[in-house]
Amino acid sequence: MKLSGQLKINHTQELILNQDGSHSIRINQSVELTRKAVDAGFLKNLPGSMLSVYIYLLTHIGQDFSLTTTPTKMANYLPHSPIEIELTLKMLETQGYIKLKENIDTEKSYTITLAKSPAVISNESFSDDLDLNFNQKSNSEDDVIKYILKQKAFSEKDLVRAISAMIPIQNLDAEFRNEIDYWFNTFDKEVIKELIRRTDEAKKRDPELNCKAYMQKIANEWIADQIFTLPDLVESDKIYRETRSLIEEFGIEKFNEITRTHLKTIHSWINAESEDDFALSVEVARFAIQEAIRRKSDGRPSLNYIEDNFIKPFKEHKIKTVEEAREFLLQRSTKPITSYKEKLPTRDTKESKWHLGKDYTRFRKN
Repeated sequence: MKLSGQLKINHTQELILNQDGSHSIRINQSVELTRKAVDAGFLKNLPGSMLSVYIYLLTHIGQDFSLTTTPTKMANYLPHSPIEIELTLKMLETQGYIKLKENIDTEKSYTITLAKSPAVISNESFSDDLDLNFNQKSNSEDDVIKYILKQKAFSEKDLVRAISAMIPIQNLDAEFRNEIDYWFNTFDKEVIKELIRRTDEAKKRDPELNCKAYMQKIANEWIADQIFTLPDLVESDKIYRETRSLIEEFGIEKFNEITRTHLKTIHSWINAESEDDFALSVEVARFAIQEAIRRKSDGRPSLNYIEDNFIKPFKEHKIKTVEEAREFLLQRSTKPITSYKEKLPTRDTKESKWHLGKDYTRFRKN
């Protein structure tokens, strides 16, 4: 998109002579935004914090079109946190407005250069060949993410860059940027990298995936399960691997349909939750699910149904093999006294008492 003569940076230098003979230079810099620029979509294509950060850069860059600073320093003049500013800078770079160079120093500063020069910084008008292509990206999404995921040593800035490359610009609203800020304060950076990797893999499986919603779902689940460090995540993955085949047996094949309740409940079947508990084998747990499905013809049985009718009895009787489980169910189905007693009337009459005694006499007869 050509935007000719619509933005102007006025840069003036004023020499001030003091009475003691010394002198100083006062530099004034301003940005002039025309109606034509607004109508062409300048404000629309710089949503949220992008506009304020970009205006800050335009008013603070030097005559070489560059500025060296830190997000922390910029936060003193902008209504955004340092992490949000850092994310915004990555967004501006991704959209092709600026080029970022990370400096190796104690302050972790950036040298920021305008990638698309709006004008020669002088008192002259802007060039008529001003070209601000708002949709152009300096690096492809895949290249940025692939590079960062391969790095063994990485910084928060790298992770911010990967997230900004993954999420469409229109979805990087202020609320989501605050949420990302919260992730960095909650998770170890290794966990955030894993969040990016899993979202990237899901995106490859489903090109139409809403990466923002997917990341939010996983992050919220991790927070709910108190997964904040890499060891926490490794343990959670172990639970998923151990229960995956049973979850599929239960009839859930898609990952996004699996809830934490599914994982925790089924995992408790094959693990001892306490010293008095008994861990069933995966084979016995699978047999329990199969039997529940076979016997419940009116739809898929609930986890509670399977647990109450199969898992708990199996655990109580320390069933170790499928053969033992099958024999246990057979004996339970033919056990007469308990089942008859549950179904007999309880009216306090001579007839009902006699009938109950008759049945018991019949079963107890030598």
